[in-house]
Amino acid sequence: MMTLKNMTNSLKGINMKDIVEFLQNVFISFLKLSFFKKFFITYVGCWIGFFSMLLFSKALYLFYTKNIVTTAGVIASKKFEVISGAVSSHVGYNYFSIVLSYFINNSLACTIILLTFPSMAYLYKRDMVYNRSSLRDYLNILILFYFIVVINPMTGIIGYNIDLKNIFVIFPHGIFEFAGFALSIVVGIVIANRIIPINNELIKEENTSRKNEHYKHYISRGILIVKIMAIYLLIGVAGFLEPLDWMIYNYAIQNNLNVLDIMIKVYMHLLMNF
Repeated sequence: MMTLKNMTNSLKGINMKDIVEFLQNVFISFLKLSFFKKFFITYVGCWIGFFSMLLFSKALYLFYTKNIVTTAGVIASKKFEVISGAVSSHVGYNYFSIVLSYFINNSLACTIILLTFPSMAYLYKRDMVYNRSSLRDYLNILILFYFIVVINPMTGIIGYNIDLKNIFVIFPHGIFEFAGFALSIVVGIVIANRIIPINNELIKEENTSRKNEHYKHYISRGILIVKIMAIYLLIGVAGFLEPLDWMIYNYAIQNNLNVLDIMIKVYMHLLMNF
């Protein structure tokens, strides 16, 4: 049986450099996967990150300090309130304005994620030319940002006051919202890898004919545009469903009804009359 002393000695034997190299190798292996596999892993990671931060924020709220969690929740929701106020001032306050507010809010987040990965690649590529950074430095920052956006701490903190038994209220819109976020992350990484290829498999064969390169370039660009459009389509569907989900949730809570039962009835009615 491992004693506390043995565990301490084992931890002392762990070198931070070894941990970093292990993460680098894992991430390089991740980059070598197909686009769908990268998307699936990232999508699952987004859900895990959300639930992890949700439980963490609840633990902080219950056992440590409520002020920090509530303040973080307020800060995280302020951006939506600003966007919602701007939209409603132009189109009025109705269901469409709420949907548009959710769409703009989440689309901005996806756009920032989508652009940040290639931006980092451009900056590090320039620095590497002047020997101010190395490929390892770039890989480290890529891994760090990937984990931050997948965990997405602010989204989990916003839901700290949701009762866990009613957590399924986020599933209808969350299925599409997290898919949009995951797709923006993976597309961003793919674009970044074209700027600074991490592994040889992502570098084009030099003996490919110029005609074939031209053809592949346009096909690749077309597929990339479709994937980017799919991000905003998924966010649009999520934006349409999210206000409905919260309306159902608030109605059920205020009338002391079963949230899941009401959600099933509403969505069944919508599907039958679609």
